[in-house]
Amino acid sequence: MVIQLKRKMFLNALKMFVAYLGCKILLMCLCYPSQQMKNASENILIACYSNHWYEFKPKIRSLLLVMMIRALRPCCLTACLGVQVNFSTVTYVVKTTMSYIAALMSVQA
Repeated sequence: MVIQLKRKMFLNALKMFVAYLGCKILLMCLCYPSQQMKNASENILIACYSNHWYEFKPKIRSLLLVMMIRALRPCCLTACLGVQVNFSTVTYVVKTTMSYIAALMSVQA
């Protein structure tokens, strides 16, 4: 399907695309540190279990156990109502935006 746009409509579409791209880049910049923090917190559990914990003193073993229990729930940044801010958020926003654009284009055509 080829869409022919007039020059003014093409410029408006280009402006909207640039604005969308800027918003998407900003969202990625906001979500990247949260995703890194989530990945690092998931790796803490693996690191605690992978060392030779059975060779440590009982006090250190109990501290490692507490760390592993705490690391079962990964840390992440949340927005307003507890929505996790990570790459799945970016995927959801992009998917929803594209479906809105497709719906608006079908109404306009």
